[in-house]
Amino acid sequence: MGLYFTMFTALLQIEDLRKLDVMKPTSNRPEEAIKISELVGEEIRKARLKTGMSQEDLSDKAGFYRTYAGHIEVGRYTPSIYTLYKIAKALKVKVSTLIPF
Repeated sequence: MGLYFTMFTALLQIEDLRKLDVMKPTSNRPEEAIKISELVGEEIRKARLKTGMSQEDLSDKAGFYRTYAGHIEVGRYTPSIYTLYKIAKALKVKVSTLIPF
């Protein structure tokens, strides 16, 4: 049951999951937060390329715009836990694979 079950249970308790996908530009974030976003984005990109998916394929399967996938991969936007879950599900990997620390 592990991480997926815990995350899924927590997400079910949130009334509106769409509110979690708030995109925040890097200019208003501390340097450490920017670095974390870049590291996570890099892992998402590696996993996507390993599966042979394009950003468009990933965004279609995860349910968001292709440009959003691109912004996540370069660290411009920080994905929510729910978005990470959707990306991991689309890539058929564990969420922990996308978090390099």
